[in-house]
Amino acid sequence: MKLISILIIFLGGTFSLKVWSQNSTLNFPGNQSLYKLETQSKNQQPVMYPARDSEKIKIKHYFTRDSSTYVIYTKEYLNNSQVKDSYEFTQCAFFMKDHNFSWEIVPDTSSLHYFKVFTFFPGAMSVRQKFTNEDNYFSYKQFKYEQTAEYGKEIPLLIIYEDDLKSRKTESLIRQFLNKEGLIDLEKITFPYDKIDRYVIVSYVLNAKE
Repeated sequence: MKLISILIIFLGGTFSLKVWSQNSTLNFPGNQSLYKLETQSKNQQPVMYPARDSEKIKIKHYFTRDSSTYVIYTKEYLNNSQVKDSYEFTQCAFFMKDHNFSWEIVPDTSSLHYFKVFTFFPGAMSVRQKFTNEDNYFSYKQFKYEQTAEYGKEIPLLIIYEDDLKSRKTESLIRQFLNKEGLIDLEKITFPYDKIDRYVIVSYVLNAKE
């Protein structure tokens, strides 16, 4: 089964689509456009890469329906409200029934006040970045998820949260909701999103053509 991957890279407000099998560049009309479509060969080096010691989180899913559309989102929330962002769409792929698929989320928090979160699909990479002030830092936790992919709803995979360097109140709060494996298990708890001032969720939505 052929995999179709769509890649979006977020760098300073620039929208890029990269397909690693061609050699061409296409710019949308208009000098003021924020949108740029690029294609490049598989052997070319990516613009940005995670720090060497960044954790590689492997996501594995099994699809039970034909014509499955698998979309990854990266959404930011501030004071429990989603921040409007045209670039939250991160990756997309299409699968048929009985397909196993694996990919990686790599959160890079090597800088206290600046995080990058990478997603690696086979042949495609995306990166999203955020900044905070000198009094805060970024950290992250994984959510527990089912390897048999769930259809028709948004499933969180990773939360990246901003916290105060001195009090570390958000870290203390989240620690109370971790299971024995250090994961957030939403089947057993109601997670207190409303008590976290600023966070980013990496999630997936899966739908199948009826």
